[in-house]
Amino acid sequence: MNFKTALKSSIQLLFVLATYSLSMNNIALANDEPERKNNSAKIKTEEIDLYHAAKQRPIKLDLWYQEKTCKGQGCTQTLAQKTNVAILSHGAMGSAKDYSWLAYPLAAQGWIVVGLNHFGESWRYGGQNIDPSSVMRFWQRTEDVSYVVDSFDSFLPEGLAASNPNIVVIGHSSGGYTAASLAGVTLDAQQIYQYCSSDRAKGDLGCSYKGDQGSAQSPATDPSIWSGLDSRITGIVMLDPALGPASTISSLNEVELPTLVIGSKDNDFLPFDYHANYYAQHIPKAKLIALDNGEGHFVYINSCDNDYKARGVSLCRDREGVDRDAVQRKMVGNILRFLTE
Repeated sequence: MNFKTALKSSIQLLFVLATYSLSMNNIALANDEPERKNNSAKIKTEEIDLYHAAKQRPIKLDLWYQEKTCKGQGCTQTLAQKTNVAILSHGAMGSAKDYSWLAYPLAAQGWIVVGLNHFGESWRYGGQNIDPSSVMRFWQRTEDVSYVVDSFDSFLPEGLAASNPNIVVIGHSSGGYTAASLAGVTLDAQQIYQYCSSDRAKGDLGCSYKGDQGSAQSPATDPSIWSGLDSRITGIVMLDPALGPASTISSLNEVELPTLVIGSKDNDFLPFDYHANYYAQHIPKAKLIALDNGEGHFVYINSCDNDYKARGVSLCRDREGVDRDAVQRKMVGNILRFLTE
């Protein structure tokens, strides 16, 4: 088997998530920025458009931050905790706003939350710009994140970038792998091909996808270049991350950043042992929180109310007994504790 064939097979795991692309566009109507009330903090939101000229990619950002209220002559409103920045990377075909359940409480604690919408995947650029094959070009996601960090001075308050900010990347599903890649994790196409061809992959919906996958347009034939390592990142949070079977143990062992992995044990999309748990086992400083009360892969997006499904798995309706809002409140507490350790 040549590398090109192995690559085509290996990307099935990530590409399957594209099956809910149009669904996410409709879910956005139900998910659109549920405001989180906070008695002690006024959260300001902004939408910002950047353009990465070198890659010819637009980058649409959502910004959440705490707006200080001050009184007296000459008083101006400024951001709190300027040194703490959380960058959100959504799952395939999603959007940053799908995680406002997390963005608002982070902002209320003084974090500047930068939600990244990946072009070609996110409905935020309009349905005409959705390109399912872009899910395969996963290196573009880390390029997006690094460019956003490069551009802090252009859209964040003056002096923020110069203050050597603490930058944590939080990602769900393929966004979880994006966080891992920024920490130095690399992929092996042959490794995931072997996994998807084995009995271990039974129940892994990523490996069951069939269809036209287009061209991955890999930047190189050497899988080791698929690391998007960015030394400015100081920590990562992975929410039910994808691409575990493709991630090399050697690169996972070399990750030095504090890492929090939250995964669903009774997973309806990505088997826990080969994704979330796999990352947690092999990243030296990883802390694992396993959700073990029926939570599925989509409990990590905002609560919503429609009947759309991805590969037969509901995006909005959880298993009986799962209270998505309560699960997310608990996750907020876990993430905040991790960020303050």
